[in-house]
Amino acid sequence: MPAFVSIDLRTVRDVFSCLLLSAFFPLAGRAELPASQLDSDLNSEFSTAIQPMLQKYCYECHSGKDAESSVSLETFQSLTNVRDKQSQWEQIRGIVRLGAMPPKDYAEQPSDVDRERISNWIYQSLNAVDCGVPSPIQSVTVRRLNKFEYDNTVRDLFGLTIKPSKEIAFVSDDVGNGFDNQGEVLTLSPLILEKYLQAAEWVSQQVISLDPEVLRSQSADLEPIFVNESETGIFNGSEGQYTLKAKMYLSNSFGEEIPGKGRVEVYFDKELIETVETSKSNTDFKWTRNVTEGLHEVTIKLIEQPEDIDEIARENKGYRGLRIRSLKFEGPQEGTPPMPIPHQRVIVSKPSDSISFDEAAISIVKNILPKAFRRPCSQVEIDKISNIIIQANMTGYSFEEAVQFGLQAILVSPDFLFRIESSSASESATPMESPTFVRRRLDSFAIANRLSYFLWSSMPDEEARKLASENGFLKDGVILEEVGRLIGDNKSDAMVTGFFEQWLGLRNLKSVDVDEKAFPIWSDPLRDAMEKETFLFCQSLLREGSILDVVSANYTFVNPRLAEYYGIPFEGKDPAELYPSSSGRGGKGFAMRRLGRYRDEGKWVRVELPEQRRGLLTHASILTLTSNPTRTSPVKRGKWVLENIIGDPPPPAPPGVPALEKAGHSEQNLTLRQMLEIHRADPGCASCHNVLDPIGLGLENFNTVGQWRTDEGGIAIDAKGKLQDGRTFEGPRELLNHLEADRDKIARHFVAKLMTYALGRGLVRQDQCAIDRVLDQTRMDGYRIVDVIRAVACSEPFLYQTDVDNLNAK
Repeated sequence: MPAFVSIDLRTVRDVFSCLLLSAFFPLAGRAELPASQLDSDLNSEFSTAIQPMLQKYCYECHSGKDAESSVSLETFQSLTNVRDKQSQWEQIRGIVRLGAMPPKDYAEQPSDVDRERISNWIYQSLNAVDCGVPSPIQSVTVRRLNKFEYDNTVRDLFGLTIKPSKEIAFVSDDVGNGFDNQGEVLTLSPLILEKYLQAAEWVSQQVISLDPEVLRSQSADLEPIFVNESETGIFNGSEGQYTLKAKMYLSNSFGEEIPGKGRVEVYFDKELIETVETSKSNTDFKWTRNVTEGLHEVTIKLIEQPEDIDEIARENKGYRGLRIRSLKFEGPQEGTPPMPIPHQRVIVSKPSDSISFDEAAISIVKNILPKAFRRPCSQVEIDKISNIIIQANMTGYSFEEAVQFGLQAILVSPDFLFRIESSSASESATPMESPTFVRRRLDSFAIANRLSYFLWSSMPDEEARKLASENGFLKDGVILEEVGRLIGDNKSDAMVTGFFEQWLGLRNLKSVDVDEKAFPIWSDPLRDAMEKETFLFCQSLLREGSILDVVSANYTFVNPRLAEYYGIPFEGKDPAELYPSSSGRGGKGFAMRRLGRYRDEGKWVRVELPEQRRGLLTHASILTLTSNPTRTSPVKRGKWVLENIIGDPPPPAPPGVPALEKAGHSEQNLTLRQMLEIHRADPGCASCHNVLDPIGLGLENFNTVGQWRTDEGGIAIDAKGKLQDGRTFEGPRELLNHLEADRDKIARHFVAKLMTYALGRGLVRQDQCAIDRVLDQTRMDGYRIVDVIRAVACSEPFLYQTDVDNLNAK
């Protein structure tokens, strides 16, 4: 296809200019909050108590041009100065609270009371806000769709199952505030722009078919199946007679044919066609069916396999199951095959004796453009895209080719690539008004988009668009109902992928490095099972769980492989029995079953956990993520819990302090606990490790890859400890009980992370009021996650924006 620029250079320049300008939409300045009594009290305490203590204990090293670590505390003279350097003061608070500063050998040491006062003042200064004083809503930088959102939006707009970001090799999206959907980091570089141009051309070619014969022969790629399992292919047919062809056989773990016969049922639209018998001869099966126009299902089910399959497997390198090498749907024998569904979605009108080319083009654009832009479109916008299609036809392109050019223009428009929001003209200020700014409610379409990209990482569906057109999203009751509807849809799995996986760091599991010599049980199928367990658990949390289930849930999800790994039954059976040829392969136990496929490998069931496991913290995925390649890491595990679950991360290690691996302890043949005790003897290490180590050591009964153990190298595991606040525990279960008691801390951190993800920006101090309200609304029912999501979706930061013209920027 000729390049897009060959159609109309002026139009192209306009589109590109808008696109480039959209990349630099300014972030509204943070507003100066009206003075409050809280700020006045904090300022007073700083000058009368905090600053004198800093002078006494800190200025000797942290003042002047040669200040230690370039931190000069004397430059901070007011509350405003402190808030301007929030991240630096958060580190200072952590160091002071843990007793790391001033150094132990410094003559003047603050009392515990003084440390507490300094720590509390810093926390209040950075986080506390008077919720009774009007405050503006922090603006969100206009957001570009990230890769995940782009793929999902293209999928839902056209009904495609493709992933343009992979096909065109989009560059990785930057991460800000822990997530890749943050407006401030979703910039538009020349390379990303080039990828968007390539994707627009490629997607338009996938959507609009130029060959009416493209669906004359259709095929489906199906996975191998075991006895009583099935696979289904979906085909698009038109009125007429079709031929269905299948080729299938029993295969080993390498996909090679093995002897033996299996009995297979073949269904067409859930109606049994025939029961056939497979053989090594790789016989082609063929059936003829009269079909109606529309989508049709073909299902293959293995109902019987050879009784001596274990013996066959031993002689043929294992047993993978029934391999469906090909499944084809050919026809119709007479007439024209249907056009693909995406094509039909776009080509809603064609030129004919009664419809002119221009009318057909306008009809198509009028149908697709509001969906692509996710809002109503003006006639001027419709005419611009329609004119591209008309001009393409005037230069010799067919109707379908011309529509492809129109789609390209839509897909590179800033209104498609960016989430541009507007406020409602009918509703202005919230009940909390101010003479210096106005908070306006987003319009119904903007709220529909926020909600859809929050829960689906994609565009609103037809039902949501209809509600938006009726201003339904200006009513909180409608929003509450929509949250339930969207979460109940399978598209909400995008929230597990988008929010939960990033919050937990689960995406790193794909690249985790485990020493397979030290852990011969490790394999890619095991890694995949670990990842899916946590995915299904988070999916359950989203729809029916509580924030507290993260540390207290007594259930999880397993397939046979993971059930054997955890040492629990699978549907009342020993999981080892579900592995074909479970003996005679040169080894015993789970390690020999690291490769190959269990019967019911793809089946996942909810199970009650054994006594020693609870919640996410004992998932093999999390325990593996927080280990080193050859051994566990109590430091990593403790840090992960504090950062991701409690929301109170330790400060960075002081300069010059060696890592545990480089401190020379490992050469002394000591246990990990003993090595850490030596490490903590260093005053520079003790302050942080006294907080990190007990949590990590409490999880030492779980090895590097998350399996339960009672000893290491013949030495009994010592998993007792003492938390910083004095609470003691023996073993992981008591540790998890203590963490569960910190329910309000866990809930606050979760809500803060969820709101960051929902808003697409970092939180500011005034957002604490919204977080408080979300917690107050959900505490009585145990912080059910669906209730938390509803409360976030009805919060002021989610529904309102501040009139930028009225902001007093700092």
